[in-house]
Amino acid sequence: MLARGQGLTSNVSPSNMSTGFFNAGIDKSSLSAFSEVDYFPIRYLSLNFFFINLPLNYVEFIKGNITFDYYYLMKWPRSYRASLLTSNKSSVQIMKMDYDGGLRIYGWEPGKGWENLYALAEWSNECRFPLRCGRYGVCNEGGNCTCPAAMDGVRYFTSGFVGCSQVLVEGTHDHYRLVNFGNLSYYSSFDKNQARPGVEDEVSCVEACEKNTSCRAAFFNFDNLYLKGYCFLAESVLTLMNTTESDNQYSSSYIKIQISSHKNSNTTSVGLNSPFLDLALLASVAVLLSMLMITIVVILIFQKKKTEEWSDHAFLKQVSTEIPIKSFSYHELYVATEKFSEKLGQGSFGTVFRGVLTDGTVVAVKRLETMRGTKEFLAEVESIGNIHHINLVRLIGLCANRKYRMLVYEYMSKGSLDKWIFCKPDAALDWNTRKKIVIDIAKGLAYLHEECSHRIAHLDVKPHNILLDDNFNAKLSDFGMSKMINRDESRVVTGIRGTLGYLAPEWEDLRITVKADVHSFGILLLEIITGKKIMDYSRPHSDVHLLSLLGKKAFENRLKDMVECQSEDMQHHVEEAIGMMRLGMWCSDGDYNRRPLMSMVVKILDSGINAAST
Repeated sequence: MLARGQGLTSNVSPSNMSTGFFNAGIDKSSLSAFSEVDYFPIRYLSLNFFFINLPLNYVEFIKGNITFDYYYLMKWPRSYRASLLTSNKSSVQIMKMDYDGGLRIYGWEPGKGWENLYALAEWSNECRFPLRCGRYGVCNEGGNCTCPAAMDGVRYFTSGFVGCSQVLVEGTHDHYRLVNFGNLSYYSSFDKNQARPGVEDEVSCVEACEKNTSCRAAFFNFDNLYLKGYCFLAESVLTLMNTTESDNQYSSSYIKIQISSHKNSNTTSVGLNSPFLDLALLASVAVLLSMLMITIVVILIFQKKKTEEWSDHAFLKQVSTEIPIKSFSYHELYVATEKFSEKLGQGSFGTVFRGVLTDGTVVAVKRLETMRGTKEFLAEVESIGNIHHINLVRLIGLCANRKYRMLVYEYMSKGSLDKWIFCKPDAALDWNTRKKIVIDIAKGLAYLHEECSHRIAHLDVKPHNILLDDNFNAKLSDFGMSKMINRDESRVVTGIRGTLGYLAPEWEDLRITVKADVHSFGILLLEIITGKKIMDYSRPHSDVHLLSLLGKKAFENRLKDMVECQSEDMQHHVEEAIGMMRLGMWCSDGDYNRRPLMSMVVKILDSGINAAST
């Protein structure tokens, strides 16, 4: 049994029984493991059965079964027990904290000794253990270990007995430089509390590591569900993990590589009469041939990278010439934004800045912060570059070169909708304004879905992506996740994209239609009318999701309760608000076949028909 105050501690290595760097114990509501390699402990494992608010008393391990005992306080104190089945293969079992940070269960097999039966790892992934592949080793899918491969094709690391060692790179003087190693992540990057505060873009993350003499590596992660970047700096580099790219996550890594001006002066003398002369000559030839092969491979990789860059650049240039919008230079936008000084907000894959063009036009400049963003950049340009509608934010121009990618949009002075709708007395909107915003959004989506040559699914409809001008005219923005759908296609297969809470159920099988936008619109409509967020963990557990709360109120015939925090003006339109809520619930139906088309939604809103009768 492991009770509060007790813990398991690792050894330094299998042969060194001194106290190691890792320990496990009860931390509030979870069985947690911590690394103490750096100056402060970093949590990398947390098992708690999702009972977030229940304190954990103890963890009991009895052959193949781990029991978690929680302290549960309602009208009277009592305990709540939850069990995790592991393996009952062996009659004698122990739980052990290994030297690599792995919390594992071992069973004794006669004639074989102790065998690893089960690993207590986040998502059952042993790559989350801090020293799974040693220092600087890379843990791949399946637990295979390799050395880091740099994006520039140069070999900076070589395999050691455990982990990887840096190959000394020669240069003109001694120093360090940060090298891009692509989409690797680090065990500490799964705890967002360890992120560097105030550093939310990749460029700033790299700069923070460069300026910090203790920093050995920088890891950047951008979460597209929550539209937030996280920067993690490591003073000691343990095991790295290969991260699979997805539409919801973007990861990059940079490791400090030592550059030395000192060449190795140690040589071995071989006389002319030495019996080892032939062997030395053969070895020299072999080394030269190996170096030649490595050089050829590096050149090919570099040439491929340059070809891809130029191809990418040519495509971007082609886009800027085929789509009738202005092309800006980087310098023009650098000056217009006053060195990107006034940040307006952060969207998928980019940060938005206020700028003023030379003719005095105020604009919003979206600068892609991730170095992967060509696909998202092109999606946004192709979606909105050739279409024009009063309820879609207008794309004025772009900057497309090999290093920088930026989009220039019309400036929307009132900002995004999320600043105005969530029961904020200092920013309350009256009924007519809310209704107008809903109609504007519906018309914008109806245009995308039904009036363009290709149907366009926005796929990220939410308050943050609705912008408002001086007169509270609403316009859809941020088309980085949009998808063009041919009119002869009923459904398309695509990777999941969008924001948690607004995603339609059909994303589960990755086959979607424009009706996915209708679902998101329904959620957004409900947020606008009720002033409540779709997910709110301050509400009772059964009411965390707004649709659950609305379903309960509708069943009790008490939907009018949902406008209780609104202004007096809203109270005068309760019946109309209830009709709008019913329309929102219809649009967010779990079955996409039962959702209306956006053109039908526009007709209902324009005519004032009560959705309850549809």
